[in-house]
Amino acid sequence: MAVTDLSPIKTGKIKSVIDYDMNPLKTKDKLYVSGINCIPDIAYDEMMIVKNGYGKTDRIIGFHGYQSFETGEVSPEIAHEIGVKLAQELWGDRFQVIVSTHINTDNIHNHFCLNSVSFKDGKKYYWNKAEKFNMRKASDILCSDYGLSVLNERNSNRTNAFADKYANSNKTLIEIKQDIDYAIYMSNNYNDFRMYMKNMGYKLIDYGVKFSISCEFLKRNIRPERRFGKDYSLERIRQRIREEKGILYNSSYLKSGVNKHFVSKVYKDYKYKNKREPSLFEILFEFIIFVTMGIDLTKKGNFKAIKHKLSKDQKKAVKIMEKYSDENKMIAQYKIISFEDLESIKETKQAELSKLKSEREELQRENRKNIPEEKKNENINLIEKLSVDIKEVGRLVYLCNDMLFVRNKIKVERELYLIQKDEIEKQNKEKNRKYER
Repeated sequence: MAVTDLSPIKTGKIKSVIDYDMNPLKTKDKLYVSGINCIPDIAYDEMMIVKNGYGKTDRIIGFHGYQSFETGEVSPEIAHEIGVKLAQELWGDRFQVIVSTHINTDNIHNHFCLNSVSFKDGKKYYWNKAEKFNMRKASDILCSDYGLSVLNERNSNRTNAFADKYANSNKTLIEIKQDIDYAIYMSNNYNDFRMYMKNMGYKLIDYGVKFSISCEFLKRNIRPERRFGKDYSLERIRQRIREEKGILYNSSYLKSGVNKHFVSKVYKDYKYKNKREPSLFEILFEFIIFVTMGIDLTKKGNFKAIKHKLSKDQKKAVKIMEKYSDENKMIAQYKIISFEDLESIKETKQAELSKLKSEREELQRENRKNIPEEKKNENINLIEKLSVDIKEVGRLVYLCNDMLFVRNKIKVERELYLIQKDEIEKQNKEKNRKYER
């Protein structure tokens, strides 16, 4: 049984937390220290590069967590392996984490030092009750996979009913569920299922008897069985694929003595022939046709006009293409030739946006008072015009922020590359010196 928790680190304390976690006396000369998206010995410098690059050095600058096991239940090697897998699953795609296993006490425990700012998108990590529950649940599943004890809790019907209601009303979850059903329908075996899910932009994390799904649109991994019910467990999905594949087995052809393997081959050929994935050329051709017709493919409803089902990556690519097009138009319209020009335009548009919002709020406050009906209708028309202007100016501010973010991201990635390169060269020189001795 493992107990987990995470707490925020305030300004100026992250260095001391890293030093405490990586203490050689507690980690057997740093044998049980691992870095995820960072090199442990220079982790503090790497984290500060990310923070300074995105301008987020205030308030909560990191998180300090632990995973504590029962006395005598686990070895240091297994504990560290579980800790690394837990950190990889929870934060490995976006954040820098140091995992340290302390073996100086009776109960072996892992420490996690997490950078609050993502190196991938510059956004801060938000710790709440849902994340706390997710951390504990992921820890319990890993412990169960390694044969360790976990806490058994009584299921609440109210909680399950809420989860079912949320899964049936949330648009993202509904789309994920439909994609899973589509992959099952198209597949002849489990490997096909994994391939179709990957082609639609999902990443499957398989634990043997259970699996989770991650993609760009999810803040964290989800377990289909927990979200959608027993029909979406790993065992049940395999069974559904076999049932889908075996539809023809119950047909009259089998009763007439036709070879079973021949029927299976005919059915397999039929599936691939009639339900194949569209080629890249076909999808691009349809994109060109609909763009030429002036159809906005970024709107969700317009995807129905396309013959083939688009993957998550394809939908994302269309939105990115629209954004790049708007940015190019903006650069040409305002004659932007440097990032200083871009920052100046951003400040101007930000001030204009604040002014428009203030005017709209003033009109809304006036409409709440007892005024003549004609004046109220006049204010409503002005509010509608201001809302249109706010949307346009807000879009320009968003595009400025996006282009500045790209600059910051490139700067952060370059600085991380250089510091990691120097550290690796330094470590290699030390190894060569030891070898020469």
